[in-house]
Amino acid sequence: ENFKTTSITHGNNIDFKVDWNNLDTVDYKGKIIASTQISQKKPFDDPSFMITILPSKIVVQDSVWQINKSQVKIDTTSLYFNKFKINHGNQSFVVDGKVSENPEDTLFFEFKNLNMAHVNIITAKNKLKFDGTINGKANFSRIFNNPLFYSDLEINNLMLNEEAFGYTQIHSRWIEENEAIQVEASTLNNNTRTINVSGNYYPEKQDIMFNVILNKLELSVLDPYLSSFASNLSGVTDGSVLVTGKLTKPEFNGNLYVQNAALTIDYLKTRYNFTSEVSVENNKLIFPEVNSTDIYGNTALTNGFVKFGPKKNINFDFNINANSVHSLSTNGSDNQAFYGSAFMSGIVKITGDREYTDIDISGITEKNTRINIPLTKFQG
Repeated sequence: ENFKTTSITHGNNIDFKVDWNNLDTVDYKGKIIASTQISQKKPFDDPSFMITILPSKIVVQDSVWQINKSQVKIDTTSLYFNKFKINHGNQSFVVDGKVSENPEDTLFFEFKNLNMAHVNIITAKNKLKFDGTINGKANFSRIFNNPLFYSDLEINNLMLNEEAFGYTQIHSRWIEENEAIQVEASTLNNNTRTINVSGNYYPEKQDIMFNVILNKLELSVLDPYLSSFASNLSGVTDGSVLVTGKLTKPEFNGNLYVQNAALTIDYLKTRYNFTSEVSVENNKLIFPEVNSTDIYGNTALTNGFVKFGPKKNINFDFNINANSVHSLSTNGSDNQAFYGSAFMSGIVKITGDREYTDIDISGITEKNTRINIPLTKFQG
């Protein structure tokens, strides 16, 4: 909001200033001053732009960040950074180096005490909320063709969607004999290594092969992915999953053991608990004959699956054989046509995706069922 630019042209140079201010309760504003020199090696060649950024300030979530003097060069085949640095107190982020079609050109990144919450401006639309402090270095090369990356990163007190992962390490290096990037990553939370990832990425074919070991991982990290039909997921899981296939289309296979799990079916507003083995087959979580209980201890036998597709698409299909199970717990604000508390015996089938949920019930109501149907809804 309130975005403004001012520029002065003289010869092959453009001096400019960029101002913005969102005038909101939390400040996002800034002023960047820079000068651009435009040049051509030969007449009629595509121009290159050498941008000299002068010391400037921006405000992100009420925090003042300093942009140090640096240079950025842009042409038709490359992008070059000369010590671009932005810092706030003891936090800093540095970009240096070059990316181009030349496989030897490399872009270097350095993080010092950087609060990861700053990336939430970008990730919020994907329902990802980060926190923690990152330190370390990373670099990228061959960005336009079979990219390579190397990293030596540490994140203190990593949190994702308000779920604590603790101390996290991410290391990668090139293994010449395998023509692969070896990746090792782990999280340590309350002296428990909840996630351990090891394996290789093969840039030439963009193949991956990673082994993921889970130990007492909190299931609540899956909440954003199940939001189309369920919420308030709790419990922990152990197990191992092998991730193979292409980087852009990974395949997950393995076995998990879900303990003390609970979730709320949003449309029904009922909560169920279960402990079960879960198989992972071709990106599908399969729940075979799971004994689940409602908050009153009544039981149901459930089987079904959740399949994860590209772009966070999911499909689910569950069959529930209920025995006097709490199957509805809504009020007028949830559904004005009918609402109340219901217990039923019979078969419930729940299917759908991120957009729609279909619930088909074939059964009978049981004792303590109370359903309200306001007659005013049917009066003219």
